[in-house]
Amino acid sequence: MRREKNKSPNVFSHFAELEVQPWVQFQRVLAQGSNRWRLGIGIGLIVCAVVVIAYLRNQPVSGVEELREGILLLDDGDDPTKAAAQLRSAERNLAGSEELYLFQLILFKLGNIEEKKGNLLEARRQYEASAEIAGPLKAESLLATARVLTLMKDDSSAYYRKLLAQYPDFPMRE
Repeated sequence: MRREKNKSPNVFSHFAELEVQPWVQFQRVLAQGSNRWRLGIGIGLIVCAVVVIAYLRNQPVSGVEELREGILLLDDGDDPTKAAAQLRSAERNLAGSEELYLFQLILFKLGNIEEKKGNLLEARRQYEASAEIAGPLKAESLLATARVLTLMKDDSSAYYRKLLAQYPDFPMRE
């Protein structure tokens, strides 16, 4: 029979084995968990970015669509308050857009609505704001402002002079 060597366990070797093994496993688990965590955050950020980009790209389209619906409601003449709400919604959705002529159109149409409702002071404010924008409706906005001032029995000559000075060939000049 062989004699087994007295293998007295070395206290330190056992302790070192216990100490190193869990620590290495713990580091591996941490590394794997950390990578998973980072991957999850990365995917989450990508999804958020895609949602934000889709929302921002859709916003001007919905603003233009609301503008179209508001003009159609105004042209139908059914309910001017509904048309005004649609136009104001379009104005909010188009905020920050570089298409200034759309804002000019919205302001001009809101002035039309207020003028039809008999709210001449608000119509004047809308027309004046529209006339301040350099766009395709500037001449019409100046003329509409002058017309509203005339209806308010206020001095409109400054707007007529401005219209004639800036647009000498304007077809609707008086």
